[in-house]
Amino acid sequence: MELDVPTIDDPRIMVVIDLPPFGLQLRLPRFDMLPEKLLDDMDAKLTAITEENEPSQRKRNRLARLIMFKPVVAAKDYKVLETFTIGQLDLIWEDWVEQSGIPLGKYLASANSSTENTEAPSPMTSSSADTVEATSDAA
Repeated sequence: MELDVPTIDDPRIMVVIDLPPFGLQLRLPRFDMLPEKLLDDMDAKLTAITEENEPSQRKRNRLARLIMFKPVVAAKDYKVLETFTIGQLDLIWEDWVEQSGIPLGKYLASANSSTENTEAPSPMTSSSADTVEATSDAA
């Protein structure tokens, strides 16, 4: 029996979040399919913001959301996300978390039964050398 193990860029494992009012369709990899190096880089950046002396918890929370989105969305989409409020970012984050929590087998089964998507996934635009500070004011 052949085991169907998706690659990390397999379109079937992408969480699609449509945001028509903003002209966005985010294609985010499931959390359990993110490369270990990327997760380590995110952890380091998230730890750094919790150790900073930023007085506002709201700003730290907003920056944390942007840190998670930056390496997995296209640069043009990230620029739009930077303009979002913490409430908007939280809603997108929660949907990403919820869809990532669907058991992978069920997720793949639903992807197989839906209309096949032939569109290639958006290229990841950031390297581990990129930081939120290098783009624009994340807070």
